[in-house]
Amino acid sequence: MKLIKIITILLIYILITLIVTKIHYKQYDYFTTKYGYRCTPCGECETGKYLDGCSGTNEGTCRDMYYVVPDVDQNSEVANRVIRSVSQSSPEEEYCKNNLDNNACGNCNTRALDCEDSEYLDGCGVNGSSGECKKCTCPDGQYKLGCGGLQAGVCEPCNAFDCVEGQYLIGCSGNEAGGCQQCPSNMTSPAGSNSVDDCECVEGYEYIGGVCTECQAGFYKTGLGNGSCLPCEAGTYQNLPGQSECNNCPDNMTSPIGSDSEDNCECVGGYEYIGGVCTQCQAGFYKTRVGNSPCLPCEAGKYKANIGVGTCAPCEAGKYTANTGAGTCAPCEAGSFNENEGSDECQQCPDNMTSPLGSVSDEECQCEEGYSGPDGGPCTKCQPGFYKTGVGNGSCLPCQAGSFNENEGSGECQQCPDNMTSPTRSDSADDCVCDKGYEYIDRECRACQEGWYKDTIDNDTCTICSSNHSPSGKYYHNCGGDSKGTLTECAYDSCETDEYLYGCGKSNSGICRKCNTKYITEGPTYGRTHYYPTCGDGILGPARECSEYSRWNNCSNNQYFWGCIGVNDGNCYSCADRCSQGEVAIGCGNGRMGRCESCSDIEEDFCYSRSDGRTTLYGCGGQYTGYCGCPDGMYWAWRDRVCRWRNW
Repeated sequence: MKLIKIITILLIYILITLIVTKIHYKQYDYFTTKYGYRCTPCGECETGKYLDGCSGTNEGTCRDMYYVVPDVDQNSEVANRVIRSVSQSSPEEEYCKNNLDNNACGNCNTRALDCEDSEYLDGCGVNGSSGECKKCTCPDGQYKLGCGGLQAGVCEPCNAFDCVEGQYLIGCSGNEAGGCQQCPSNMTSPAGSNSVDDCECVEGYEYIGGVCTECQAGFYKTGLGNGSCLPCEAGTYQNLPGQSECNNCPDNMTSPIGSDSEDNCECVGGYEYIGGVCTQCQAGFYKTRVGNSPCLPCEAGKYKANIGVGTCAPCEAGKYTANTGAGTCAPCEAGSFNENEGSDECQQCPDNMTSPLGSVSDEECQCEEGYSGPDGGPCTKCQPGFYKTGVGNGSCLPCQAGSFNENEGSGECQQCPDNMTSPTRSDSADDCVCDKGYEYIDRECRACQEGWYKDTIDNDTCTICSSNHSPSGKYYHNCGGDSKGTLTECAYDSCETDEYLYGCGKSNSGICRKCNTKYITEGPTYGRTHYYPTCGDGILGPARECSEYSRWNNCSNNQYFWGCIGVNDGNCYSCADRCSQGEVAIGCGNGRMGRCESCSDIEEDFCYSRSDGRTTLYGCGGQYTGYCGCPDGMYWAWRDRVCRWRNW
């Protein structure tokens, strides 16, 4: 088995060596080793030639191909023609002559001349074959470039880049690149078009029977294409053939589809033809059809608020219009209603009832101000002394205190004059009387004066607070205005230990006074007869008769009684100390205090008026009034009974 494997490997090696030797040649490699070689693939020759002698170290030579002409007499005309076609003898020709008896050797290039212009010679020289002529063909959209003779050429795409708009590529097939051809009349194509199929009708033309025919008047076609012409839309027209668009009718006009004249344009609905133009229908007028007729007025009970397009709508419930051509509906007036749509009048509410603007039902009718009753009626007048404000089903209300109402069906009560009031439900101004704290004087109510009060509602006069009779030890606090005051305990504890509360009672709270100032004036003039030994802590206490009172007459003729005051008993004092210097105690003595008079006044009253000259008062003081004598420097002359000047 091992021997078989070795033999198999050797055979494979020999085979590979033969193949390499057949298709490669060796060349000396100066860049490897001194004796090194490398194998290079045999080269290729152009069409119509073959590679001869490529083996070993020889790269071979490209030679013309030849083919064998079988069974040809070497002396025949065919042989001579074939042989003559070779410019000179070649190894191939000699090969054909020497090795192929009764055959001639032909040149492939010469053989290719027998092919048509649109053909090439294929397979010539291969195994002695003369080859065959084949068509230069490519798939659609391509042509053969370099096809002819021994060259099969290559297929290239047809190139329409040179064709401009309106042209297309024609004749691109076989080995022809073709050229640009103008599209048929009224047709065009994009630049670079490859086929007549790319040609389409221009704007305003349609494809009929293989040709582009212009659109007739009233029709149009926009853009390129073989589609049909379209009729002008409503509101447009075209009076010329072969157009790409239609003309618009003037503003606010329209036309039938396919119109071929401006005369077909008429006013749209909501417009009327005035002065050569279509004008909007005014509010209250309408026109629904196309035409140049005038707008029509809305009938009574209907309206149209907007101008222009629109129809008349029925007035809503609660509204109406009595006139034709109304732009708005008026709401039903107060006191009326309307339940139906499209009315030209409203119904009135029952007597003494009213309703809001735009009422839609009799249920909205309500009693007027001054009337009461359920919605829908009946309504009854409010009686004097009662009122009802506003509209509704409320009841009549009594006039409040301070107001009155003398009339039936009133919506309000009148207020009493200032500072007056009245009972509820008053139905006369005579019910108004003065409020508390006010008295009726000169047909008006005036406030009580300070210290007076009136706590009743009537027209009586105010009462003086000092006339209030209060229990002992109490008084009426805050008497005045509309109050007699609050019966309050006298505040004895508000006084100091040497004070008593004076005047608390009726409406006076009293004041605290010092006990040593309190006295009672009884008995003889200028006398003090009682004092209060227990006065203090707010209480005056009982009075006691002055102890000297029983002994007034016990004071001497030059003494007076004094000091029985407050908490103190009295005593006899000298009349000489009764008055100040320059004064005299007139009437002082025997317990009486008398009075103090100025000596100068006495001199003036008794001395100045004397005619005998005794005008100067002497000895005035204490309880003595003095006497009138002659002034200094003069003497009394008894015989003459006048004052005379001294001579010394």
